[in-house]
Amino acid sequence: MTLSFETIFCDDIRQEANGKYMLVGVYPIDLVPGPLPATFSLSMFVKVRGLIAGEHRFKAELFAPGEFKASVEGEGKNEEGPVILAMPGLAITVQRYGQIELRISFDDGPFEIAGILPVAPSASPSA
Repeated sequence: MTLSFETIFCDDIRQEANGKYMLVGVYPIDLVPGPLPATFSLSMFVKVRGLIAGEHRFKAELFAPGEFKASVEGEGKNEEGPVILAMPGLAITVQRYGQIELRISFDDGPFEIAGILPVAPSASPSA
């Protein structure tokens, strides 16, 4: 089974009564936190394709440059489309620049990299 992931990193995720999701503060390229260390809330919206139809258990782990930061477990279900995983508000502290990495495992299988968000210093103003 080959899985593919589409991951969006953002500040918050809200779900409307009609089932639609609203993503707030989407990071289009990288995260520029300012001075480090920095603590903030990070959310991930993930579409997973390649799972057989049915219910699946998942474990997700979030790593900030070289350090384990947070984990979440849950269930996802798919009928004919992708499994949607909305993981709002994981509090993390970033100690250094590099990349934040999201790894996901389904049904006790191996962890796979589901998304990467570079953490970059802010550009210094030119003199």
